[in-house]
Amino acid sequence: MPRGERDARDGAGRAPGHGGQAPAGGDGGERAVARLVATQNADGGWGHVPSDPSDPISTAYALIAVSRGRDGPSAPCAPTARGATERAVRHLLERQRPDGGFVSRPDQAGPRPLAYHVPLLTDACVLLGLNHARRRPPHPRLPYYSPYSPRGTP
Repeated sequence: MPRGERDARDGAGRAPGHGGQAPAGGDGGERAVARLVATQNADGGWGHVPSDPSDPISTAYALIAVSRGRDGPSAPCAPTARGATERAVRHLLERQRPDGGFVSRPDQAGPRPLAYHVPLLTDACVLLGLNHARRRPPHPRLPYYSPYSPRGTP
């Protein structure tokens, strides 16, 4: 990854509810969510770095963080985070294969890029992302959603 580039997962460790260290000055969770919202691609997904095309794994990682940032008690980013969450869910659901799975680029671990490809990892990451998006408020296209259930419950 080029020096200074940050990938979609950078915000995940700093979002509310995650154990990452928040940057000094201001609410680190809100800033991380705002950064992710600002770097979301036009198709609703995220790439490994902001200049990359969207892929399901990066989108799922970012979706986890963004969906957690939409409901904070004083979250000024909540309306934009809700919109980003809806676009990301739509992006992922439109890319689901007929067999229910997802295909993504290989993921990598650092600090020295070590690419690895475990196809099931994509499915697991996407399911985690969709589950986070479903929690509050649920997305109508996700399973177990009922428009008659109380807000935030399946």
